[in-house]
Amino acid sequence: MLIVLGLNGFGLKERQIKRHRLVKIKKGLGEPELRQVLAAIRAHQAAHPAAAPISITCLGRHDGAGAQALGIISALLWAEATGGRYLHTPFAVMAHAVGVTREEWAARWERFLNLGHGERRVPRRARIIPARDPLTKPETLAKPGTVLAAPYFHWREFQTPDALERLRPLLRRKYYSRSKSGVRLHRGSGSLMVAIHVRRGDITEGRRKFYTHNDLVMNAIEGVRAVARDLGRTLHLNLFSEGPEEMFAPFAAAGCTLHLDRDPFEAFHNLVSADILVQAKSSFSYLAGMISTGIVLHERYATNAAGEPFYRHAPGWIMRDETGAFDRDALRQRLLSPPSSASRAKNGLLRWLSPGS
Repeated sequence: MLIVLGLNGFGLKERQIKRHRLVKIKKGLGEPELRQVLAAIRAHQAAHPAAAPISITCLGRHDGAGAQALGIISALLWAEATGGRYLHTPFAVMAHAVGVTREEWAARWERFLNLGHGERRVPRRARIIPARDPLTKPETLAKPGTVLAAPYFHWREFQTPDALERLRPLLRRKYYSRSKSGVRLHRGSGSLMVAIHVRRGDITEGRRKFYTHNDLVMNAIEGVRAVARDLGRTLHLNLFSEGPEEMFAPFAAAGCTLHLDRDPFEAFHNLVSADILVQAKSSFSYLAGMISTGIVLHERYATNAAGEPFYRHAPGWIMRDETGAFDRDALRQRLLSPPSSASRAKNGLLRWLSPGS
C-alpha cells in the first residue's frame, strides 16, 4: 500500500491507495481514452438511470499551481456536463516551491486559490480507482463509494462558452472567500492598471510551444497604449516574469514596471485584479483570466494537430493574433462600455477585499 503524500496537511486522515492504482492514476488519460471513459459512463447511466451520480476527483499531479488548478477546473466541467459529482482532493505536492517543501507549497496554493470551497471532500472510506478502470471493468461504476481519479479530465467539448461563463463566477466566489487584503496591488498613478505576463524562467526560446517573443508582447502593449491614448486614459504597466533585468530591457524602456522573481501569490493576484490582463502562453495567467473581472487579451497556445487549443478562451476575451495584435475597436468598446450596477458593486467589493498599495 502507498500513502498519498500531503493529505494530512489539510486536516484529512491518511488515505491509502494501492500502489498499482496510484501509478495508473498518475499516468493520466489521453484524448482517445477520455472518449472511451465518457462512453462507458454514458452506457452506465443509460443502463442504470436511477443510479447515484458518478464521483470524480483530481490527484496525482506534481506540476505548478496553474496546471493543477486547471486540472480541477476540467473535473468541474466534466462533472457538470456528465451529471456527475466533483469531490475535492486538496493539492498534495507542487512544483516551483520557493523556500519551503513541495508539500507546504501545495498547501499554500490550496489555501490561496481555495478551489475546494463549497465542495465535498473525497470521503475517508471512498474506493478511489483510476478513471480508466471502467474500460476493462465497467461493473466498477456500480460499486458503492467508487470515485474515479485522474490528474485531469480535459475535454474540449465541455469547454463551451456557456459552461465557461457559468464557471467564472464560481471560481471568483472560491477565490475571494478568503480575503486577499494582505496582498499588495501595484496600481500606480495611471487610471488603468495593465498586467502583462511574460513567460520566461522555465521557458526559453527553444521551447516555442510556450514561448512568446518580446516583439509580439510589445505589439500587444502598443495596441493597448494606442487605444488608451485615443480615449485620453493613462496607464500603469506592470510586467510579471522571471529572469535577469537585462532580459526585459525593451519593456522597461517602453515604460513597464518590472516585477521579476517576486512573490508568485502577489503576481497572481495582480494579474487577477488588473483592468487589462495581457496573458502569456501559460496556465498561470489563463487561470488568472478566468477569475478576473477585467479585460483579458488572450494568446492561443497548446494546440493539437488540428490547431484546436487545449484550453478554449472564455467569452468576452479579446484574441491576439500570431503577431501579438488584437482588435483595437473591441478593446475601445469594452473601455467605453459602463459596467452594470451589479458589476460596479461586485468590483467595489473585490477592490475592498484587495486594497491597492
